[in-house]
Amino acid sequence: MPSKSVCLAALSLLAAACSSSSGSSSGAGDGERAAAVKNYGALVSANYSDAVAQAKLLQTAVKALVAAPSQATHEAAKAAWVAARPAYTQTEAFRFYGGPIDNEADGPEGMING
Repeated sequence: MPSKSVCLAALSLLAAACSSSSGSSSGAGDGERAAAVKNYGALVSANYSDAVAQAKLLQTAVKALVAAPSQATHEAAKAAWVAARPAYTQTEAFRFYGGPIDNEADGPEGMING
């Protein structure tokens, strides 16, 4: 799972690449910009992949708790929630541009944090 510092570095790189003062749409800046966007996309994909994998483990633990409530399955579900939270939290950095998570009509944000 990418660390917060990796996420911040990627965001900084993207911001620097997108704030070219040349105003030109050609030249070396385009290659750097394209590389930054490609790396940012890979970082976002890796973060969401980690979050989905942890959510699936959490879902399995919750299903086990519902199917057979016990102290052990309760503890396992709590541990799965604690383990899933960091991966999900890292994806929050990608929510500040009106992506699909925040879509008011059918986005899952309300169900995730509600």
